Amino acid sequence: MRSSSPSRRPALLALVAALVGALAATSAARAADGYELALVFAPSASYSDFAGVEVDSAYGLGFGWSWSDAWALELRGLYGDDDGPFTRYEQRSFELGLRRAFLPNAAWRPFALAGARWRDARWEADVICVQQVGAPCDPARQDDEAVGPMVGGGVDWHWTEAAALRFDGRLSFYDSDLTGSVEEDLDLSLGLVFRF
Repeated sequence: MRSSSPSRRPALLALVAALVGALAATSAARAADGYELALVFAPSASYSDFAGVEVDSAYGLGFGWSWSDAWALELRGLYGDDDGPFTRYEQRSFELGLRRAFLPNAAWRPFALAGARWRDARWEADVICVQQVGAPCDPARQDDEAVGPMVGGGVDWHWTEAAALRFDGRLSFYDSDLTGSVEEDLDLSLGLVFRF
């Protein structure tokens, strides 16, 4: 699974390095309210009766605003794509959630979250024509756009008060136009979180 093309990797790495350096230089002491920026890598898996088990990976950004040690509002966007020899897949999603953190003074801080997720997935596959036609066959395409509830939880490991490593899992549900039934997506993610 490719997360970015080789030509975008140096620019992406330079951006990540600049953000890490700038945000790590912020003061370790912060008030109970504040903002956060998360750089996210999310390998994910989903199961449907239509497609079976599918494993993908995505990357993205998250922004959060906390108004106390326990409560925060977050917006997270993810993008993933995969180009195989005969298929192409692309997915974008945005999540808006309310996060409740526990153990605010501990290095390991568990949290629970709930919210909504919008997802847009596009799949395309090359088609081999059985009968001779004047032009190549058009590829098979499927588009699926959905909005549904999302729940999850995880833990932040704070190596300083301003920076943390986040492990989390999110389960979202949506009505699929392709299958006519309720489907679910499980996203497991790893992220760097900076608070300022």
